[in-house]
Amino acid sequence: MIRVPRTAIVGIALLTLVLPSSGCDAVSITRGDEETALPPAATESEGTEIWDLRSTPAPEDVGIAGDETAVFETRPERPILLQLPDGVELRMSARYLAFRTTGDATDETVTIDVKTATKPLDETAELLMSVLEQLGQPTETVAPFEADAEAATGTEWVRADRVPMQLDDLELGVVARYNPHGEAGLVAISGSWQP
Repeated sequence: MIRVPRTAIVGIALLTLVLPSSGCDAVSITRGDEETALPPAATESEGTEIWDLRSTPAPEDVGIAGDETAVFETRPERPILLQLPDGVELRMSARYLAFRTTGDATDETVTIDVKTATKPLDETAELLMSVLEQLGQPTETVAPFEADAEAATGTEWVRADRVPMQLDDLELGVVARYNPHGEAGLVAISGSWQP
């Protein structure tokens, strides 16, 4: 019998709002349950989750079992270090980290999705700048995003232009969003390893 803590149940309810329904047969909540260890691609050192993603991970290395989506979600967010291809390292705090597979057994692709906790606009802009700099990407999207977000009213999310990049066989994109009504923003990174 698998014990699911109350925070995981809330997480499952929230995940139904953020995970795409196609190709997602099940969700595996693996953080927050003290009996569940990190998968082989991850270790923990001095309070930081370190993910070795320098080469294309096998699904089981990132916690994917069968057709499940492996979700590592904590509240509050925790520090992570993503070791990426081409010697790139990304340090940030994240609330949500998920891996899933797409395609079939002969053409299977592993995807990654990282999201921060919501933050005030100034912290969101600072984190977007930091992430882009760590990934060696241009930062010219930060100032227009911050200006648009400061001027916005209402409930529509303001989005920074997505910054795409290629690190060996990993295609990544970075984006930030801000909701003026809730005065909360977040930074999201998503991508996939190409077979």
